[in-house]
Amino acid sequence: MIVCDLLRCLALGTIPLAVVLGHVTVAQLYLTALVEGTAAVFFTTAATASLPRVVPRAQLPRATALAATASSIATLLGPGVGGLVMGVARTIVAGATLAFLVDSLSYLASALTLGHVRTPFQSACERYSIYGHLIR
Repeated sequence: MIVCDLLRCLALGTIPLAVVLGHVTVAQLYLTALVEGTAAVFFTTAATASLPRVVPRAQLPRATALAATASSIATLLGPGVGGLVMGVARTIVAGATLAFLVDSLSYLASALTLGHVRTPFQSACERYSIYGHLIR
C-alpha cells in the first residue's frame, strides 16, 4: 500500500514539475493517468485484503462499514475541495498545477501515515471460505 501511494505521489508530482519547466505533454498526462489508476487498483485491493488481517473477526463488520463510510465521504467532498484548491489560484493553469501538487502531497502524507501503523497482523490467521467447514 505504501508503494502504491509513493507511485501515485511521484506520478502526480511530475505534472506540476513539468508545468514549471514548461514541458507538459499529452503523453505524460496519459502515462500519469495509467500509473495513478493502476496504483489505485492495487492500493484498494491491498486495503480490502488487509482489513481482515488487522481487525479481529468480531469487529470486521464495523471496520468494513467505517472504511466504506470514509470512502464515500472522500468521494463526496473531493470535488469540492479540488474546486476550492483551484479557486485559490489566479489562473486555471496555476490552479490545476496547485491541485496536482496538493494531490501528490496527499499521497505522500498517506504513505508516511501508513508507514507509522504498527498494528501486527493477526498471528493465527483464520481461513475464510464458503467451504470453511470442509477445510478445518
